[in-house]
Amino acid sequence: MSKTTFLKLLLIAFILPNAILSQTNKDLPNYFPVSPNAASFAKEGLFPVDYSTGKINISIPLYTIKTKELTVPINMNYNSTGIQLDELASWVGLGWNLNSGGAVVRNVKGIPDTGYGVPDINNAAFTQANYNFLYSQYNPYRVNPVDTAYDEFIINAPGLSGTFYFVNNKPVFKDLQNTVVKTSSFNNQLLTNTQTLEITKADGTIYRFGQSLDGYNANETVHNTSDIYKPDYVSSWFLTEIIPPNSKSSNDIISFKYKSLASVYDYQIVTGEQLIDNAIAPNKTATLKSIFPDKTNSSRQFLTSINFNNGIVEFNSNQNRLDLIDDYKLDKISIYNLKGITKTLINEYSFVYDYYNRAGGFRTTSDPNDGISNPNSYNSTKNISSRDKSLKLTQIINNTLNVKHLFEYEGTTLPSRGTTKKDFWGYINANTGNLSPPTRLDRISGDIRNNYYTTVGNGDRTANETLMKSGILQKIIYPEGGYSIFEYEANRYIENVTTPTILNKTSTVVVYGTGCNSNYGPSSTSKVFTPVNYVLGSGKLNISFSAATQESGAGNTNVKYDSEYFGRPAPLTMGGSYTYVREFNNSSHTLSATEYRSGNIGAYGCPFTSITASWQENSGSTTTPTVKLTGGLRIKSIKSYDGKNSNPVAIKQYLYENENPLVKEGNGCYVRGTFQTTTSDDILPVFSSSSIFDNNTGGSPSITYGKVTEFDVDAITASNNGKTEYFYENIPLSRLFDFSAGSLPKVFQSPQYRIETGGNNQPFETTLMYLSFTFFKNDMWNQGSLLKTNIYKNGTSPNTYKIIRSIVNQYIILKQQSLAYNVVFSNFAAPVFPEDYPDSFALPYNQNADFCSGMFYYAVGQTSQGKKEITTTT
Repeated sequence: MSKTTFLKLLLIAFILPNAILSQTNKDLPNYFPVSPNAASFAKEGLFPVDYSTGKINISIPLYTIKTKELTVPINMNYNSTGIQLDELASWVGLGWNLNSGGAVVRNVKGIPDTGYGVPDINNAAFTQANYNFLYSQYNPYRVNPVDTAYDEFIINAPGLSGTFYFVNNKPVFKDLQNTVVKTSSFNNQLLTNTQTLEITKADGTIYRFGQSLDGYNANETVHNTSDIYKPDYVSSWFLTEIIPPNSKSSNDIISFKYKSLASVYDYQIVTGEQLIDNAIAPNKTATLKSIFPDKTNSSRQFLTSINFNNGIVEFNSNQNRLDLIDDYKLDKISIYNLKGITKTLINEYSFVYDYYNRAGGFRTTSDPNDGISNPNSYNSTKNISSRDKSLKLTQIINNTLNVKHLFEYEGTTLPSRGTTKKDFWGYINANTGNLSPPTRLDRISGDIRNNYYTTVGNGDRTANETLMKSGILQKIIYPEGGYSIFEYEANRYIENVTTPTILNKTSTVVVYGTGCNSNYGPSSTSKVFTPVNYVLGSGKLNISFSAATQESGAGNTNVKYDSEYFGRPAPLTMGGSYTYVREFNNSSHTLSATEYRSGNIGAYGCPFTSITASWQENSGSTTTPTVKLTGGLRIKSIKSYDGKNSNPVAIKQYLYENENPLVKEGNGCYVRGTFQTTTSDDILPVFSSSSIFDNNTGGSPSITYGKVTEFDVDAITASNNGKTEYFYENIPLSRLFDFSAGSLPKVFQSPQYRIETGGNNQPFETTLMYLSFTFFKNDMWNQGSLLKTNIYKNGTSPNTYKIIRSIVNQYIILKQQSLAYNVVFSNFAAPVFPEDYPDSFALPYNQNADFCSGMFYYAVGQTSQGKKEITTTT
């Protein structure tokens, strides 16, 4: 491979826009589904209910189980952050979660954990063992899987919540809580087939998930039907028992029973886009196609009863849904006193549903023809229904008291699931194009005539505040006749946006052959140009050769950019125009051209050749504070009515300040370059797109706020009765891979490898772009601590306040640590197998025998954990 190729790859590292670092170790996104009920449990565990995220606690209490030592509330919770386009409705409706039991949900990172841990590849020495590690992490399903990151395990149960990793057979909680996790596997490993998790809190309360004490299995297991190398794994462990700390008597244990579905195929949707016709060949232009994921099936668990001393709560559900045909919906909750075998009904709730009828949206390519007669095909009735309908909760009826809660929702028709109508965070927007926003791709060939750059994608992935509210819960009517109305707005922050003043610049050299009908110019010339305040990514060379009839023997017609030579096309009679991307920077460069041809061609009566350098220069800029929208909704106001008067009896309004965006607007597609073969100069783009949210269970908030003010507004006068200010600790994300931090991915190569001497594989700098998005260290355990609360009443004059109380909290960080998250990429479309070239690592080193240097590059990210405690409250 030539030195020129190495320089081309260096160039790509600076010119590929909108690239993000893939969150998996492969170029296309992994897809690890969990059931809708498990996802709703996990989302409750990931989104804290507090004002610092703009989320409020919309909850309908149904019943509370109380024993001597244990309390289990049963309630309905609504996720006020909005509906994501591809979200599946749980068994109580879209956006709702029934908190009545609990689960531990596995959020797969890399591949499902196998108990072997994640190796430390930081500063990996050039050895065959380390090459094997990198290869196995790049392609973990080939043989001897090696994971890139620890899975997250998200707990949500009565009195227990958190997220942990399992490292060296022990849990590591994000907040380093003093909680013990025991598994049913040998030596306390947490494997793909681990059946039971037993979690003990600091107070001694034991929560048992998965297999119950009497051997009942309450797990959900995922099976991939398309790839034999991907193992089955337990994705969710459902709560089976809560054992009080001071009694192990069976009468004091609260137990949970389930009914199961043995095998339910995933409800298929498009998960992204990738390139087709991505080849270096004449008349080949890369275009996009939709990604249809591998088929998976999994078991499902549905709660049937909660048993406790002298009581039982029964959950009646039926498999008659119109959206998720294979799943259950909850129809009734019955609460009984229990004496011996005699049950006495003390309360009962019925659930009434309608459906969101969904329509509209675009898919980049047509659906796969995978057999319409197959009940699990993409085009089956089952899957079409899952995309075009979603279960909607409309009423909860208390049958005992004959009263009910009613729910009303925003009325905009939801687009079909799996279409492109979603923003970067997965919420509904107005996109009518691809999932991919306009993204530049560069293809570089050893034959310069096949070089090209192009733009793929026409999608609009920006947030749309109006459409983000589609289908959101707006009104709750209470049994007493009163009601509440919720008003939302999009999360947002203010960013100083700098707009450059751009000037277009060119420099051209033209030469003419013999036989011209006038003296148009020389046959050989050169020119020097020097950009000033060059705009990165704007440089291009445009080269044009006219047709000719003959050429003198003095040489071949050519142009040069500095020392880079571009010869005329063959045969000499042929003309052509070519465009190449080059970075000029603020340096001097020389354009030159020589024309040796002749022939009475065109208006000039002779052949001509030209080379033009074009670029942009920044001649200044203006900075404007600009409102940027980000994913999800925040509560704007709550109006409460008594049902008798037209005016509300209470109004709460919210003001958000000190924004801390965690996932900012503009994260787009993932792009990089890769050599087509180990012996070729041809460099192809690799491209994929995916929404910036976790496909398994939701994710962290896109933004937090350092100050939130709640105003108590007089409904008659519209004046403020008082206000409460909440101050929270904002922890910005820290970027781990960055030019300025000097922490870019590293090329795996021999320390004795020399670029200037060439070799079998030319190592080059990584072809990712780090300015747009990269891997962050996310200190969520340290985020959103309530620092201060100020309570005010009205002052003596309008719009003035008098503080009546201030509460200040102080904290201490007792411990913090991190875990490795490896990211491995290949520089080549097909990296060589580890065992094929052992002489690459032999000593004394022989560069001509080295086929492994430059094959991979890698980086080590971090997940953050810490323990923080409140020390004083004044």
